[in-house]
Amino acid sequence: MNTTQARVASLFAVALLTACGGSSQVDYAKPFPAAAAQNKTVNIQVLRLETEITLTNTSAQAFPACTMWINRQYSRPIDGLDIGKSLTLPLSSFRNEFSESFRAGGFFATEKPDRIAQAQLETETGLIGLIVVGDR
Repeated sequence: MNTTQARVASLFAVALLTACGGSSQVDYAKPFPAAAAQNKTVNIQVLRLETEITLTNTSAQAFPACTMWINRQYSRPIDGLDIGKSLTLPLSSFRNEFSESFRAGGFFATEKPDRIAQAQLETETGLIGLIVVGDR
């Protein structure tokens, strides 16, 4: 292998390691608000479709921009959810307080995917429970 080939191979290896290097920092990573109480549960279904979730608001209430929580550990901001609307989100966009992403699974996953046991919205008035529909 000549010098040029060695340099190209080195650059390729560095690029590959950078791409596979794990979680990137996000500005919305934060700890779960343990002191906040869950006020109620509303009729918003959370359906898992392997590596993403779909929220469908069948309640009589629209929700403004807020934070969505999964399993009291992983969160991400959402722009809001109007009455009768659906929203699809990649599970990998949910982060814990250390910026680690939710293990969503998928074809190339090297670890068993996390299950969704609980989903909540964090609003100005507290936590609101959502209905998780059959996570495998």
